[in-house]
Amino acid sequence: HRRAAQHKLTAVLEEKEMLIKEINHRVKNNFGILISLLRLSKENGLTTNPKILLEEYEQRIFSMLKIHDLLNESGNYTDINIASYLNELMNEFRKSHPELTANIHAEIEKIDLTIHSKSALHIGLIVTEIFLNSLKHSIKKLADYSFSLHFFKLEKKSFLLQIKDNGPGFNFTQKLDKNTLGLPLIKDLAKGLNFTSKFPTEQSSTYSFTFSS
Repeated sequence: HRRAAQHKLTAVLEEKEMLIKEINHRVKNNFGILISLLRLSKENGLTTNPKILLEEYEQRIFSMLKIHDLLNESGNYTDINIASYLNELMNEFRKSHPELTANIHAEIEKIDLTIHSKSALHIGLIVTEIFLNSLKHSIKKLADYSFSLHFFKLEKKSFLLQIKDNGPGFNFTQKLDKNTLGLPLIKDLAKGLNFTSKFPTEQSSTYSFTFSS
């Protein structure tokens, strides 16, 4: 009985040690991302309005914070349900911009798909950057502004994440050459996740990301 109890205690301690390392790694990774984004903003002088800058980083930090909340709620500590995470992000966009509550739409299929927290965070940053970019450029041009996100399962265990607004399209590739932060970040994050990506064109402001489970 003593040997069995000792073995169980050792296993629990090892699991706790691994959990602490995972949490430390996740926090370090999050701070690293924020520092990199702040440096890019500072070096490129992307905005001189501190209010806009703070609002943008508020959204980015929330996308990271919600990862931790969902991990704690699930008791998993490494993987989260991506559909739940996307719902939380869209709800936060509405809370942060109550004047746009009726203009922000989400159709998210209830899919039991869990992914690693790091990948989920990168998806959250992609969605957040697209939303921030939409607020900067499309909302000013439209009296009937609309932002929408769709997430659903395709055949053969693949999934589609589609994000768009009803603003005029733009040449994504040409915009990448401008002094911006959001668009290169979206492209790099999607590439790192091995997404099959379709970016906006002059005819459409739609982002489409296809990936496998």
